[in-house]
Amino acid sequence: MGKFCNARYALISCCVRAGNYVSQSSNKLNRLLTQTCGFLFGIAIAVWVLRGFGILGFMPGGVIWLLFLAAFAFAILSYIQKTWWRF
Repeated sequence: MGKFCNARYALISCCVRAGNYVSQSSNKLNRLLTQTCGFLFGIAIAVWVLRGFGILGFMPGGVIWLLFLAAFAFAILSYIQKTWWRF
């Protein structure tokens, strides 16, 4: 077990020195952005379907569009954060 742990830590330290890793804060931020995107998209679909059935007939269509646009914006931010920003 000792040889395996030493090899693993040597590989990790080599990757850290080379800069080939993603930080924990970056992973947490990307997870939060992705979850928010999914949540907003799910709410938008649910409101859209319920409005179609007439249950939420009072809901303006602009609110549904704003939910879809917000979900799309969070998806773009998640992609940008994952590929371009290196914290």
